[in-house]
Amino acid sequence: MNRKLTRTAGLALVALVLLATAAQPVGIARAEPGAWIGVVPDTLQIAVDSSGVNEIKVGDVINMYGVEFHLAFNPACVQVKGDADPSTPGIQIEVGSLLSGSDAFVAKNDVDNAKGTIDFVATLKHPAMPVTGGGTVARITWTAKCASTLKLSGTKLGDVNGLPINPAVKNGNITIPLTPAPKVYGTVLLQGRTTYANTEVFLTEEPCPSVIHSISALAIPNVPTAKTAANGYFEILPYPGRTYMCLSAFRHGYLVAQKSLPITHPPGDAGVVTLPAGDMNQDDCINIFDLALVASHYGTSDVMADVNGDGAVDVYDLSLVGGNYGKCGPVNW
Repeated sequence: MNRKLTRTAGLALVALVLLATAAQPVGIARAEPGAWIGVVPDTLQIAVDSSGVNEIKVGDVINMYGVEFHLAFNPACVQVKGDADPSTPGIQIEVGSLLSGSDAFVAKNDVDNAKGTIDFVATLKHPAMPVTGGGTVARITWTAKCASTLKLSGTKLGDVNGLPINPAVKNGNITIPLTPAPKVYGTVLLQGRTTYANTEVFLTEEPCPSVIHSISALAIPNVPTAKTAANGYFEILPYPGRTYMCLSAFRHGYLVAQKSLPITHPPGDAGVVTLPAGDMNQDDCINIFDLALVASHYGTSDVMADVNGDGAVDVYDLSLVGGNYGKCGPVNW
């Protein structure tokens, strides 16, 4: 009697285990290590007022049959361009190769450029084979004027039995490449000299000042600078993303020259300027103090008083200072 009861209970337990193993409840996600849905490429560069394309892709899926995703973007910066299906009201994105053709059904394909949203739902239909591997779900063509994140939400992948697949989600970004400003170039000559090397030229973001009380005030750190070659030529590369409003040229013993930016005809060409000689005390004016400084070093080789750089302080230097007596900078370039 006890043996019969034990055998009956054992058979019942085996039957319950078999039933529990065979019955997989609907709605329990299948584990698929590596399955993903995402924005490709994850970073898309688009020049201002140009267009570019992202794809929404899946990868490493097994027996996928349906897909849903919602994408949010910044409508002030980017917009979905064009309409992939003009026969349907509203704006639609292009359906990818995985879900196009007669064996697929698109339940929702809505773009709202005002709100910055894309809603997409689609499934394959019999006799289409389920997707194993990966591919393109949709293609999105964008126009951009500033950067935006591309954030997926509410992503759902379903297999042929209606069971969910849990994918990793990969968001994206649209960035705007920094357009380098054109180089600024030109020539700075020095009155009284035949070689013009090492004159300092630099750009500043502030407007050109009308008066310079001290040359030392021009010593601004971390600005684009260049030095002239022997023929006076220079080139400066502006820092990307900055707006510069003034070009200045400085050399000890000479008045400062300045040019307001931008230069548009042709872009970046500052042309030629000659710096007047004689500002020995660097107050951007040529006056009695400069004459006195040169005279006090007359007959020496002091470089601080040698206006024309010929190695001697003499009448030629005095003549240069005297000829520009009363002039003040900045010189208009």
